[in-house]
Amino acid sequence: MLRQGRNFSVAASISMLILFFAINNGSAQQLDAAQDGPIYGDPEGLARVAKLEQQLHNMHVREDHPRIFLCSEKLPEIRKRCLQDNHYAWQGVRRAADNGDMLSVAFCYQIYKESNPELAQYYANIAIEEMKSLELKSGGSLWDITGGTLENAALAFDWVYDAMSEEDRQLMIDRIAQAAKFEERSNDVIGETFHIEEWAVYRKSSDAWLEIALAHHYPGAEKAYLDRWKYTSYWGDAARAMAYVADGTDFEGYRYYFYELLWFLALKSATGINLVDSEDFPYFKMAGYYNLYRTDIEKHREIFHRWTSNAGGGGGLVYLDNRYNWWATGSLTENPYFQWIINQIYGGPTKRPFATSWLSIIIEPVIPEKDPSTAFWNELPLSILFPGGNEVYMRTGWSGDDAAAAFRVTPAWTMSSHGHSEANTFVLYRKGNLAMDSGMYDAYSGQVNYGGYQKTTTAHNDILVIDPEHYPLGEINKAVRSFTFSAPWDFRHGWKAAFVHRKESNWGDIVAYEVQPEFTYAVGEAVRAYGIDDPTDPDVYYTGGNYKRLNEYYRSIV
Repeated sequence: MLRQGRNFSVAASISMLILFFAINNGSAQQLDAAQDGPIYGDPEGLARVAKLEQQLHNMHVREDHPRIFLCSEKLPEIRKRCLQDNHYAWQGVRRAADNGDMLSVAFCYQIYKESNPELAQYYANIAIEEMKSLELKSGGSLWDITGGTLENAALAFDWVYDAMSEEDRQLMIDRIAQAAKFEERSNDVIGETFHIEEWAVYRKSSDAWLEIALAHHYPGAEKAYLDRWKYTSYWGDAARAMAYVADGTDFEGYRYYFYELLWFLALKSATGINLVDSEDFPYFKMAGYYNLYRTDIEKHREIFHRWTSNAGGGGGLVYLDNRYNWWATGSLTENPYFQWIINQIYGGPTKRPFATSWLSIIIEPVIPEKDPSTAFWNELPLSILFPGGNEVYMRTGWSGDDAAAAFRVTPAWTMSSHGHSEANTFVLYRKGNLAMDSGMYDAYSGQVNYGGYQKTTTAHNDILVIDPEHYPLGEINKAVRSFTFSAPWDFRHGWKAAFVHRKESNWGDIVAYEVQPEFTYAVGEAVRAYGIDDPTDPDVYYTGGNYKRLNEYYRSIV
C-alpha cells in the first residue's frame, strides 16, 4: 500500500535500544547485531531487524523440491500465467524448450506436471540427460542470471528432482558437490555496510543455488547457505539493512535492484523468509514508488540522483533505457501504474529484459497498465515521504511539463559508501535541473572531485557552518563536510562500525510532514550533523575539528 501523508513528530534525540528475543524453544539470545554492544536508531526499523533476526536464527532450507523460485506455494500462479494468461514470455520459453535448452525444459516439466504428466516427463527426461552430460564448471557471464554450467545443473536438478531416478539423483548430487567444493567455501565476507551493489552483482546469486539444491543431500551444503545470512557477511548485513529501512530508499547512491531481487527470491522460496513482498519487510514493494516519484517519465531519466553513476555523466541525470531497476521493482507488485511506466521505458513487453525467459514469467504478473496522470489524488498522491531515508518527494503532476522537488535529511550511515553530506538539503527540477546537487563522479580518474567536492556539504543546497577559530584559512577543507565522525566503511573498530551500533549515524530526521491536494509541508531537523555534545564518548570515533557548531538546525519546505 502506498504510504500516504501523515502527521507525526519525532524527538531530535536518538533513542537507544537493546533488543532481545527468544529462539530455540524459548532460550534467550541477543540479536546478532547486538552482540557487540547497544543498538541505536529508529525504533520501528530496529523492531523489523529484530523480527528478521529471529527468522534468520531459525531458518532452514526446505526439504521438498523445487526449492528455488518454483516452490509449491508459487507454482499454481506460475502455471496460471503460462497456461491461462498466456504470459508474454511463455511462447519464447516453449520454443527454447523445444530446442533443448536445459532450464527451459526443466521449467516446462513443472508447468505441465499436473495438467499433462506425459508431456511433463518428456521434458524432464531431456533436462536430465542434458544435466548428466554437462561439464560441471562454475562460470558464465557476470550478467548472465543463469550463471555457468554448474549453476545451471543445480537449478535443473532442483526443478526435475521429482522426475529423476534415485540413481540419477545420487549421480548429480556427487557431481555437483565435487565441483562446488563446499568444504572450501567461506561466507564470512566483510564489506562496506550498505554497499549493496557489490554483494548483489559481484557475487552471483546463482552461486547460492548449489547450496540450496544440495541441502539435505550433501554434508555442508545447507550450512554454507545459512552462513551467507549471518551478521558477518555482505548478505546478512544487506538483509538487515533492507529490513531496517523498509521503504525502498536508495541508501547506497545507486542500486542494482534486479540482482538483489534474485538473492531474495531464492531466499523466500527456499526458506520462507520473505524480504520480497511481505507486509513485515516491504522494501521491494515500496521501491517501485521510490523510482516513480524520482523519474521524468517523458525523458526516461531519473532526476533526483546522487550522481554516483557513470550513466549520469556530469549532468546529474541517469537515463533509464536498458536498465533493470524499473522492471525489477515494478514487476513484483501488481501495480498498473508501474506496468504503464515499464512499457514506456522498454517499449512494450517483448522488449523487456529476459522477454523470452522463464525468469520473466516468475517475476512479472499479467496485469493491465494505467497512466499515472489519470490517477486520482487519493490513489497516487503527488507527494510521498520515505521515512527510512528521511526523504520527501513532491510533484505537480506526472507529465513532462510538471515540476518536482525533493527534500532530504539523509541518514549518516549512507556515508559509508556513495552517500553525500546532505542533511536538510533540497533539489528542484522542471524539464531539467533548476536547483541541483553539483559535482562530478570521477571514480576512474582519482576521485578528486567526487571525494573532495561532490560528496561534501558545499556541493548541495545546504548550509555550511564554519568557525574560523577552528578552521583557519589553510584548513578550510576540513570543514566542507558537515558530518562529525569518520564514515564506518573499513570496520577499523570491528562490528561497532555497523549502522545499528553508531548512535551518531542518525544525525537528523523529518520531524513534521503533511500532504494535502493543495500543498505539501515538511520540516527537517539536523543539528547533530553539525557537532555533538560529548567528544569524550568512547563509542564515537572522532577526527580533528569535531565540535558542536549549532544549537538547532530546522529547515522547512512547502
